[in-house]
Amino acid sequence: MIEKLRKLYIPFLILSVGYLVGYTLLNWLIIYQLRLIEPKEELVNIWVPMGLSGLLVLLFMRSRIKALKIGDKAKEFWGGFIFWLLLTAPVIFGQFYVETKSGKLTEVNMPSEIEKLKDSKYYSINAYTI
Repeated sequence: MIEKLRKLYIPFLILSVGYLVGYTLLNWLIIYQLRLIEPKEELVNIWVPMGLSGLLVLLFMRSRIKALKIGDKAKEFWGGFIFWLLLTAPVIFGQFYVETKSGKLTEVNMPSEIEKLKDSKYYSINAYTI
């Protein structure tokens, strides 16, 4: 049991934490702070993490799953799929969290001022008349 832990779970834990921190930091820095690119949120928050997670599982975890000698190919596939899910889910949730927390609140006096200030995500209106 300790051998399985050393060969499978600890490398997965290191990979998972490193991927979560690295991708989230790069996403926050490039998209929200420096504003170097403005891709679609769905692409950056869902599809890229899913693809990168699959690539990381294939590169780093596939050989470890095969070394366990689970049995047939179907069991190896489902083992890789479970690792992919466990690697993808926290990164996707992390991106939505960063997106929400990195939005800026801008105070405006009238709603008509919002058109002039398109750089903010959230607005607070001080005076609104109907």
